[in-house]
Amino acid sequence: MNFAEYFCQERGVTREEFEKLLLRQGLYPHARLLLRAGLGGRIFECEREVIADLALANNLKCVASILSRLPWYYGRRWKMRHLLRLRLSSKRLLNVAREAFSKMEKLPLGNHSPRGSVRIGG
Repeated sequence: MNFAEYFCQERGVTREEFEKLLLRQGLYPHARLLLRAGLGGRIFECEREVIADLALANNLKCVASILSRLPWYYGRRWKMRHLLRLRLSSKRLLNVAREAFSKMEKLPLGNHSPRGSVRIGG
């Protein structure tokens, strides 16, 4: 089970909602204001690309690897976005992933259903 599947199942949200929630959780507070003002369209394309890659991660090491490449996703815009903090916070996203994967690891083997329900036979 990957990060997006678990996150969606645990919180009862769709994949589209996953992307919106993770974007909101991952951005610095002042950058979220741009989202609320409806200015998040093309501005946050890089962030959506990062989130799409994070969605497929199946362990914390993979998440950390993706987040370590943030400058690559932003390309030439990295310095300005980094300076103004109009970008994702790798620390925030790593904490969200750490929480999700720690809950996932506490589930019995072969069971990736939320809230401890047990799957039988498949």
